[in-house]
Amino acid sequence: MTRRRTSRLARVTAALAGAIVLIATYASPAQATIIACEWEKVSSWTNGFQIKVTLINNGIPVDGWTATWTWDDGTKVTNAWDAIVTQPGQSMSAGNQSYNGYVPSFGRVSFGFLATGVSDGHGGGLRVNGGPLLPC
Repeated sequence: MTRRRTSRLARVTAALAGAIVLIATYASPAQATIIACEWEKVSSWTNGFQIKVTLINNGIPVDGWTATWTWDDGTKVTNAWDAIVTQPGQSMSAGNQSYNGYVPSFGRVSFGFLATGVSDGHGGGLRVNGGPLLPC
């Protein structure tokens, strides 16, 4: 192979390798995060309330999500829908069900719950898939 042909082949190979790294970086599930949310108090009553949470994806598709937040007091979830909810102490975790884990670009997914307690807040926001704190 000539020196010129070897140099051209090296440049093409380097360009392809860079493109593959770029694609892998942006397609990585670790990079896929929900970037906005809505926290809506649907109703409330003495010592209880109902919340609807909507996760908004304006980025790349997300395949699987878990929202986490912290209660300000001893609030307890008593029922939930469209999410698998766990509550170790004041920490909350709501993960997708098998049917609503995929959120396409510019898509939304919602879940809701009933809770007992006086605080319908969520510690100033929630995190999705370990991403940044989302004010909602």
